[in-house]
Amino acid sequence: MKKLIVVADWTNDSLACQEFRTAVEGHLQDISQPPTISFVLAKQSTVNAGFNVSQIAETELRHGHPAETIIFVMCDNRIHGVEHQELPQGEPFFMARLLSSLYVCGPNAGYSFTFVKPNIERLFTYHIEGEENYDNRSRDVYPKILALLMEALEDNLETDEAHTNLIPELTDPVVLDINSFGNIRISQVKEYLKGKVGFGEAIDITINGVSKSVKYVEKLFGDHEGVLIIYPGTIGQADNPYLEVGIWNGNASYEFKSPEIGIPVKLG
Repeated sequence: MKKLIVVADWTNDSLACQEFRTAVEGHLQDISQPPTISFVLAKQSTVNAGFNVSQIAETELRHGHPAETIIFVMCDNRIHGVEHQELPQGEPFFMARLLSSLYVCGPNAGYSFTFVKPNIERLFTYHIEGEENYDNRSRDVYPKILALLMEALEDNLETDEAHTNLIPELTDPVVLDINSFGNIRISQVKEYLKGKVGFGEAIDITINGVSKSVKYVEKLFGDHEGVLIIYPGTIGQADNPYLEVGIWNGNASYEFKSPEIGIPVKLG
């Protein structure tokens, strides 16, 4: 049985996680051994959800067993304008099989699938009749589908093949994540600075309306304590990771007034 990794904006709710786990287990045909289900919190942003999905998929490719892994991403607020709707529609359910044979599935909301888009081998949609009648789709609608995927029974689902052009692109640099130390991960990668600035040189960056001069170094501990720096982080592709803004023994997020995930970043 394949393991399931859940990336969602509700995983900090222990009751929601247990209800979801019970619902998935209830749909499994093979109950001889408990399934492996783990949870990762997305910070109420499809940018952050998609970023987390891509990093988990990358780590599975490097160190895990991608062909034995399902990632379920759920960060869909069903917002289609500001007016009240009796039955607010959710985004269509997508199933993406990556080149590594790992499956990513969930509503195609915002940028949930954007970061794995270049690695998608085949993309499918699955229509769920009456889905709009459920407030808690993660518990009441999706577990049956996920159980089939975990048991490699995806052929039992009547899916339609889709084109990846249905997945939006992220064209402008943004804040991807802020880790527990206050380091700001941005969507620009190491390659972007090649030929523009060398290690030890300064470059300007604007986040959340705050402009600062940051020093480009090889790693977080590549300069003195208290210095605002930018460096290739440990997240993303091994040879071309995302850039991070940080301070050794400090909190870079405070320097930029605690920016929200997804806001624009101007570098250089």
